[in-house]
Amino acid sequence: MASGFIKFRNGESWYARWSRYDWVLERIMLELSEDGKEGELKAWIESLLPDEDRGDIECGWSFIKATPESEMVTRILDTRLMKEEYQQIFWEGARRAMEKEPDKEDGIGFLINQLYKMYEESLNEEYVPPKPFNPEEDDIEDYQIGPGWK
Repeated sequence: MASGFIKFRNGESWYARWSRYDWVLERIMLELSEDGKEGELKAWIESLLPDEDRGDIECGWSFIKATPESEMVTRILDTRLMKEEYQQIFWEGARRAMEKEPDKEDGIGFLINQLYKMYEESLNEEYVPPKPFNPEEDDIEDYQIGPGWK
């Protein structure tokens, strides 16, 4: 059952089981440098990945960070909510990860290939803005995600 989702500019989502979602994000993160805006995005993506060695508690569709606030991190990444420059860095990292994957058709490698192909297809479709934040229905604190907003 899918429990991790990455939304494209056309409003559609790529989805996978939580462990596969984490694997894909980790591959993208590993393609980013430690410097500048890439480094900021890399650190932010790392915060979206659980670390059970540090005490994070896995829940499948989310995980609970081992912090005093016990923050729950869901596995939904709507790239439309990221600043444009970070979106470009994210998708460039995905492209590099896909190109490095030795088996793009079978095994786990097909996931990053599938994600990037869906992203490329979304570029040819009409942009669909994210649903406006409704504090009475939505339980997220910040509407914009990723580095550069605060």
